[in-house]
Amino acid sequence: PEPEEPDQTDPTPPPPDSSDERIVVAAEISGPLDYAQGGIWPVAGDRRILEGKLPGVMIRADRGAPVYSIASGRVVYAGPHTTFGNVVFVQSSQDYIYVYGGQESVTVSVGDIVEAGASIGSVGLSPSEGYGALYFTVWRNNRFVDPETAPRG
Repeated sequence: PEPEEPDQTDPTPPPPDSSDERIVVAAEISGPLDYAQGGIWPVAGDRRILEGKLPGVMIRADRGAPVYSIASGRVVYAGPHTTFGNVVFVQSSQDYIYVYGGQESVTVSVGDIVEAGASIGSVGLSPSEGYGALYFTVWRNNRFVDPETAPRG
């Protein structure tokens, strides 16, 4: 037999399919993102390239501004970190690890699935910089990936 079409006038959504393990906890947002130089960035602001032991990008932004995931994936770590402060690690299906560090707060948990453009936390105050800033880096197979060229979406 054919499955019944849901009643279009009923405001209650159908129950979730229990066989689907993909639970989206941070919905896609419609807020402005910075599309300059290589696509979306986790937060709009001036970027400074960091080299050395912790390569990546420091993005100057307003403290408390939302931080957005630039790629879909599973949260593999969310919380305090001795080097990064409050941090979120998102692993994409292509095994890229996107690291969003220096956050004032995080709004996702380990195991959550996030979509590209989802809010995952807020910018914190960088003690070394003296202003609101987000540390952002990308890794794959234990190798640094230039955040400018890392896949988005």
